Amino acid sequence: MASLSLDINNADVVLEILRESKGFLELTAIDLDVDSAFELAQIQRQLSRWHLQWSETWANDSSRREILTLTQAWADRIRDMAAVLV
Repeated sequence: MASLSLDINNADVVLEILRESKGFLELTAIDLDVDSAFELAQIQRQLSRWHLQWSETWANDSSRREILTLTQAWADRIRDMAAVLV
């Protein structure tokens, strides 16, 4: 999602990944400790906020930069969490 956020023409692709990510986070949280599950819930809440106002969010340059920054940080954090489960 992060790298796709660089191009304004990727709105539909990023939105689909956003939708899939919300479901993925919900399923993943089941197997985590309370603190990690809470962290994933916070990520899911932000994804939902973007989703609810997608047209406005995507049209705004600073919002797209926020998507890029946050989703990259989240991807790194989730990767760290996944290593704990292996």
